[in-house]
Amino acid sequence: MDISVIDQILSENIELFDRASTAIRQCLQAYEKKCSELIAEIATFDSVSAAEHNFDSLFDIQGQLATLLFKYRFDIGPKLETLTREFDRLYDPYIRNYWFEKFKGGVRWPE
Repeated sequence: MDISVIDQILSENIELFDRASTAIRQCLQAYEKKCSELIAEIATFDSVSAAEHNFDSLFDIQGQLATLLFKYRFDIGPKLETLTREFDRLYDPYIRNYWFEKFKGGVRWPE
């Protein structure tokens, strides 16, 4: 293969990577904001069962973040990385209860 063809292919893919990275970073900002909102809302509920939808949403977001972090080794930032690691078992009712109590007690982000 001619080096000029390789250069062209690489240049196109670098541009694509840059656009994709920018779009992903924008999504990460939106995810962080949404997670903060979901957590704040969980703190207002009277029971874990009332907060199930919020926990389901957090777990869905955690799955997307885990894919970026572990499969693609994308830097999602320390705050979202902590959330990703702490919520990896959020499907478990005992873990949900643990976080429900933490959020009711004033915790606003997993640490």
